[in-house]
Amino acid sequence: MDVIKETQFVDIEVTRRKFDRQVNLFLDHENDYRKEGIICLSMEFPFFEFAFFLTKYSVLDQIQNGFKVRQYPSFLFAIRVDYRNYDLLPPSIKFINPFDSKVTKQLPILDIRIHPDQQSNSKITTIQNILLKDLNDDIFICLRGNREYHEHPQHNGDSWHLYRNTGKGAINNILNSLQLYAISNWNKTFDAMEKGPVSK
Repeated sequence: MDVIKETQFVDIEVTRRKFDRQVNLFLDHENDYRKEGIICLSMEFPFFEFAFFLTKYSVLDQIQNGFKVRQYPSFLFAIRVDYRNYDLLPPSIKFINPFDSKVTKQLPILDIRIHPDQQSNSKITTIQNILLKDLNDDIFICLRGNREYHEHPQHNGDSWHLYRNTGKGAINNILNSLQLYAISNWNKTFDAMEKGPVSK
């Protein structure tokens, strides 16, 4: 355990006020997030915990109208967002077991995908899995605005302080990114699968 990372060294009242802003940001859109498959498990300073679900069920592993449709679980993964020392440090995002809140090293059943054209005007549609493992074998999301990304050795030149005032670490930015790159992408994939026959 990294003692510095686990210690609150910024004035706790400052961090608490900034955390409360994140709580308000989330509460303003909580019902919308629920409809999009994001359920808040808990909000207790300085942590949020969320579970992510597919919002469309494909599934069945049986023949329907000549098509074979496979069933996938609707639960995708759960995370804990740690706002200790925010925003001197970016929030930390850890994958957790939703039943006991313990950090898990188990990869989500479905990866989190990014299409480069989702961040630019490129017409290229290649897909990149943005779940990586750090030096401790912990899973992290390779996106700016979370602590694990900015502390990774490969991102030494991409300091958090370049983005500190851009909203990258805000809770709505984190949830919107994961909704897009996990839930929305996989919903589209399953839609495409359901429209075409699948070989047995």
